[in-house]
Amino acid sequence: MGGHNAALHGAGPTGPGTKPGTDHLVTDGHGHPGEGVYIRIAIILAIVTAIEVAIYYVDALRPLLVPTLLVLSIAKFVVVVGYFMHLKFDDSRYRLMFIAGLVVVFSVIGALIAMFWTDQYYVPQEALETLQQAREAEAEAAE
Repeated sequence: MGGHNAALHGAGPTGPGTKPGTDHLVTDGHGHPGEGVYIRIAIILAIVTAIEVAIYYVDALRPLLVPTLLVLSIAKFVVVVGYFMHLKFDDSRYRLMFIAGLVVVFSVIGALIAMFWTDQYYVPQEALETLQQAREAEAEAAE
């Protein structure tokens, strides 16, 4: 009674590597890079990080510090996501889902920055007082 009922639950996975003794039928992967590529990418990421640290100490680059660090950080992010999270080699639908999530995140962050930067998230007390005074003046003028 506790056994697998194929009619009820389906036949189950039948591909290579899903049954005991079939692991040898599974290939090493399609299109995934070898260890050498990952080592080169790690070295490149370390060099870019060293450049980011060095840029911080160059006074002549102070006006361009934030944009430069943002560009370098975004480049590192793309490399890490593409290679180490295997998005570069996976189905494009996974990449689309990841990018859609990033669009939502950056949209929310952008909205929050705009809201707090322009002080539009609340009505300042001075504005409320000015509005109240204007209403009182209108009421007095109407009498």
